[in-house]
Formats: sequence, C-alpha cells, structure tokens
Amino acid sequence: MPLLTPAARLRAAYYLLFTMVGVFHAEVLSRSQPWALVDPAMVILVWPVYGVHYLVLGDLLLRRRADSLVPLFLAGCLLGMYEFVITKVYWVPPWNPASGAEVGFAWFEVLWVGFAWHAFMSFLIPFVLMQRVFLPGSPDPRRSRQLRWVLVGAPAFAAAFGTAFGAPADELLKSIGVSLAMIAAASFVFSRKALAWGYARPEDLVLGRLGRRAAVAALVAVYVLYGLTLQTDAVPSGLALLAPVPLYAMLIAMLYPHLKRGGAGVGAAPRAVLKVAFEAPGGGPATPESAPLPATAGGGELQPPTPVAAPLPPPSPWAAARSFLTRYGAAFALAIVAAQLIAIVAAPVLYAMVFVMIFGGTLTAVLLLGWSARAGWRVWRAQRGGDRAVSSPG
Repeated sequence: MPLLTPAARLRAAYYLLFTMVGVFHAEVLSRSQPWALVDPAMVILVWPVYGVHYLVLGDLLLRRRADSLVPLFLAGCLLGMYEFVITKVYWVPPWNPASGAEVGFAWFEVLWVGFAWHAFMSFLIPFVLMQRVFLPGSPDPRRSRQLRWVLVGAPAFAAAFGTAFGAPADELLKSIGVSLAMIAAASFVFSRKALAWGYARPEDLVLGRLGRRAAVAALVAVYVLYGLTLQTDAVPSGLALLAPVPLYAMLIAMLYPHLKRGGAGVGAAPRAVLKVAFEAPGGGPATPESAPLPATAGGGELQPPTPVAAPLPPPSPWAAARSFLTRYGAAFALAIVAAQLIAIVAAPVLYAMVFVMIFGGTLTAVLLLGWSARAGWRVWRAQRGGDRAVSSPG
C-alpha cells in the first residue's frame, strides 16, 4: 500500500508549491529572508509558519468558494496576525522598539506589516497565482488584468525596497532569480504530476475531514512551539497581552458572512483536464481510416469517408506558469535596474517612492478594512433576509 494516495499527493504537492510561492513574496521580496527558498534553516523555521496558514485558510476559502477580494484580504490579515504570537514584532518591532508604546502594541506595524504587506504579498497574491497560473489548464496569464497588476506591482515594491535599504543589484537579482527558478522547477513537476494524480478541477484540492483536522493540529502546534520559544523577552504584561484578541474577533466577524454564503468562486466551474482522447468507436486513435462510413440517404451503398483533420496536440499543462514566470523574471530585472539608476541619479526620489508605498499601503489597508466591514454587514443582512424568506409560509 502506498504511503500516500494519489489524491493526498496532489494536495501535498499543491500546498508545498503554495508555500514556496508565499514565502517568496513574503520573505524574499521584503528582504527579511532573501534566501528563504534555498537556505535549509529557513525551510525548517520559516516554511512551516506559512504552510500551516495556507493549509487552513487556503482550504477554507477553496471549500467555501470564497475567492473575491474581501475574503482573500481578510484571510491575509489573519495570516499576518502571526507576528503577534510567533515573532512578537507587533509588540516590539526590532526596527522601532518604541512604536505603539502609548497603546501597548505597534498599531502602525499591524496596519502596514499585517494588513497591507502580509494580506497581499503573503496571501492574496500567492492564492491568486496558485489558482490562475500554476494549476494545469490555467488560461493565458497575459489576458488577466489582475495578473498584469501583479507583474508590475510586486517587482516595483521589491526593487524599490531592496535598493532603498542598500541591497546591491547583483544580490537582488541573484536571490530573486534563484527563487523564481526553484518555483519554476516545482511548478513544472506539479503541473506534470497533477493530472496523473487525478486533478480535474480546483475542488480536487480541497482537504478531506482527516486532512482538515491534521492541518488545524499543525497550525496549533506551530503557534505553541514558536510562541513559547521565539522572542519570549518581548512578550508584554498586563492588558497589552490581550491586544490580539479584539483584532482577531474583528477579522473573524468580518470574514464569517462570506464563508457562510459560499457561492460561485474559483472552483465553481470545472476546468477541463488536459488529457484529450481522440478515440475511434472501437478504441485507439481516431483516423480517417477508422472513422465510421456514413450511409446514403436511401440506405444504399456506403459513401467514402470524409477526411478527418488530425487533432491538435493538447496544450502543455505548464504553459501558463512558464509564460507568467518568464515575464515575472523580466519584470523584476527591469525594476531592479530602474531602481538602481534612480538611486544613482536622484536618491531622494527613490526614498519618496518607498515612503509613498508604505503609507499608501497602510491607507489602503485601512480603507479595505472599512470596505470589508461594510461588505460583511451587507452579506449578513442579505443572508438573514433570505433565511426569513425561506422560513416564511407561502
């Protein structure tokens, strides 16, 4: 008996690739851990933190078919909250230990690091890429407006941040290039194996009951193990220790209506499997010789067969990923060169760009939180109205 069933292998490979894509955007592009995809220590220490969140939150969204902006954003905010319990960054930011001292936690870092950077770079963008680029049969990424924004935005952020904080161009190019090469290799293997393991549509990636229980157990284990061993001297006392509680409650309350609603989402419409069978009625490839002979209208002599065009070969299951990663690598190279030139010619312009990115991202997070609260309220009211309509007589 094999150790893992084909379905289990499919899901394990999917979430492994998901973790690599997420760690790349969250850690490599922020320069927090530029070699996180190749350093064995980072594989042990960093990958599990992101992987368990993708298993729990990613599976939850897929199962509920909640793939619109609001639930993806809120799930990313929930992921970003790990900086409270695991790294303790929101209590004592290493770059500014006095931040938020007046309220007991670094509220600006929560908004910027958690609700802007982590929400988008650690979760929303990786989730979208996994669903629209790395699944076999994904459409041409050049036709997606959302992916064009990713192709421009992520390289611009990474190049500006890395250059402004002193990273040499060759180091930026090497760490990003090597990381993208690893993602490309992993996505190539996943695309080729996924079909053999039974992938036909995104619903095939949803965990079973046992898998969900194991994912939640792994999430709890990572929080307990890392929370009790990392940066314990930064844990505050008193009411500041309870700062995450109302934030968690707020995010869960806003996310819950979208999960309850379900509805059409990423996995609503099945995607065609790339195995195209061109078979004759008796089995084997369909050819002009094996095609059935049509009878005449009067039931007389059979007519010669109509020539059948040779079938086109099925598209490569890796085509979308290859196309996107090629353009992504080129976009990073161009952005890094541009940022280095700006730093040489007009360094204040580069720092102004970083300032706008940080505070613009923070403002965007605040606006999205307000929008998410409003959207959740409207969904909740619609659900209650629907429930009353269903339960009313006649």
